[in-house]
Amino acid sequence: MKHLLLSALQLGQLLKSARKRMHLNQQELGARVGLSQARISMMEREPHTIGVDQLLTLLSVLQLELVVQDRLTTDRTVTPKTGEAATSGKPSKDVEW
Repeated sequence: MKHLLLSALQLGQLLKSARKRMHLNQQELGARVGLSQARISMMEREPHTIGVDQLLTLLSVLQLELVVQDRLTTDRTVTPKTGEAATSGKPSKDVEW
């Protein structure tokens, strides 16, 4: 499933959703990445506080990956909520908000 993130808040929501999808509570996720439950909670609420190393570790444990691409790559760009491709107007099966 692909997600276009436009804000730090969306990142926090994505991390929380992925954690729940894996049936992990914050304490269990924290144990897997070497962080406290309080820090996991803060990362979900205030994702702008996450360092790059922490983010990559979290993504790995949550079975997610970070993909960076040019904005001009139109065939993979989707708009949040509508799930429509940016250029074709065709619905995308990759997005859920």
